[in-house]
Amino acid sequence: MYVITDILPSHNSVSTWTWLEDHHRLRHVFIPVGACWLNVQEGWWRIFRKTALP
Repeated sequence: MYVITDILPSHNSVSTWTWLEDHHRLRHVFIPVGACWLNVQEGWWRIFRKTALP
């Protein structure tokens, strides 16, 4: 199972890596810098902003 996150420092903290080491079934993968189009939520937020915030 994969956990895919952006490169925020909170996702890259020592406590996160310690937790992931204890849970060997999970693999942590970062979204590449500048690849926001891979994040599905970005599309939903764009639609929300266009319709709710004219």
